[in-house]
Amino acid sequence: MRVLNSIKEKDVFDYSTVLQKEKDVLLNKKSKDKVCTIQDLYDMTVLNNDINIDLAADLIYNAKSLKIIADSSKDIFELFVNFSKDIKLLGINCAELYSMGNNVILEKNDTVLVFYNNQKGELYRSFLWQCLKKKLKIINISSKKIEKFENKKTITNLYYLSCSQLNKVMCIEILIKCVYLGLLTKFKS
Repeated sequence: MRVLNSIKEKDVFDYSTVLQKEKDVLLNKKSKDKVCTIQDLYDMTVLNNDINIDLAADLIYNAKSLKIIADSSKDIFELFVNFSKDIKLLGINCAELYSMGNNVILEKNDTVLVFYNNQKGELYRSFLWQCLKKKLKIINISSKKIEKFENKKTITNLYYLSCSQLNKVMCIEILIKCVYLGLLTKFKS
């Protein structure tokens, strides 16, 4: 993926359609309209995450058991259903999908990919602490850094683009597709 030279110049202005139907996103910089492509959003996501996308792809690729714990809102949960199907098509058959509210039994060798919309909530924090106590490998999807969990060695943090005018579902979908592309490179090499 190419690197944008002018990311700092871009302010996201208005976007409310789904990723599959869009090729361009309207951006506004002091009354001059600019167009940002979906590729630009991929690039910004990759830059936002540095090497963590590759680390997450590596954890998933090497997982003996992958438990995906996702938000139960319909649109976001559907993204993770599709992601789970996609990685199973690659031959990673160890992936299981759960809603955050379900009782998930965590085993010693599990790798956990977790996204929960209410990251300040007690359910989310207690789940992460439970994963940390069991010394599981955790891929945590967040919009911004959570200081309590930031420096934990077993957590790989992934950050989706966060802007009030940008569709959250689209941003999470782009992040998941970046991880999927990282997985494809593991199979290619």
